[in-house]
Amino acid sequence: MEEVGGFTTAHTLSDQDIVTALARIHTTETSVAASRLALLAEAERRGLALKLGHSSIKRWYSNAVRIPEGNAAHQIALGYWLGAHPSVAEALSNGTIHILHAKAIADGHSTILTADPTLTDTHQADAVAVLLDIATRSLPRTVTDRAHELAHQAACDARARHETERRRREEEQRQQAADKNSRPDDKPGDQPPAPPGAPVPPPGPPPVPVAENTALNTLGIYPLANGRSKIDGNLDKLTTEKLKTALSPLTAPTPAPDGTRDPEPPTNATPTDSPNSSTAT
Repeated sequence: MEEVGGFTTAHTLSDQDIVTALARIHTTETSVAASRLALLAEAERRGLALKLGHSSIKRWYSNAVRIPEGNAAHQIALGYWLGAHPSVAEALSNGTIHILHAKAIADGHSTILTADPTLTDTHQADAVAVLLDIATRSLPRTVTDRAHELAHQAACDARARHETERRRREEEQRQQAADKNSRPDDKPGDQPPAPPGAPVPPPGPPPVPVAENTALNTLGIYPLANGRSKIDGNLDKLTTEKLKTALSPLTAPTPAPDGTRDPEPPTNATPTDSPNSSTAT
């Protein structure tokens, strides 16, 4: 890459040179990131790990660049996903989006599909297109928020389809029973065909509401440099209530022996009697 400025030369650049250099670096970074993900996925696909003397590509790569295996695994998975979604891969390669946007889109697509596993390829492609459009003009967090909205809508739509099909089948069975009573000589199995264009019932039970779907749960505890930890998660309603109940004794106000009120701010408490309460960290 052409030298565009460093700690010893940045002060010599003009204002315009700095802006231009930063734009060029951004495009180069995203292009290199896309290439790295593509190569990692291809190495995994070819099974190069054994040739390199390792049990897996994630283990080889994590050792080679000294990163956690989990991080390497996530990069390989993202590489596979981008290979199946060329529009997002192209946007990353040309610098239209950042790698954090690409990850948010991939995770968002997974969230939507988890909420409704019966989504057609067309509907999945439409959802990815929506998230990509948002990524070109918003923060990755906005992409994630929109993905959760789409997941909620997908689950609601799926439940509505199941209910519609259930009612149609019940009506069809009632009609068949009435027809059989009116034509007692019909042979078993002589049933009228399903009406043209009738929806095909999705397999299995209807998806549970997003608020109750444990498959969408995420919870991460990240150690900080000062010895503390940061917690981040997204939990279903029941698990949240269980967590509040478990944490409540630890976060409830504790008056001093002389009866003085606990100086801890009330926002740090986790009352279980309020549906809108949350734990502040």
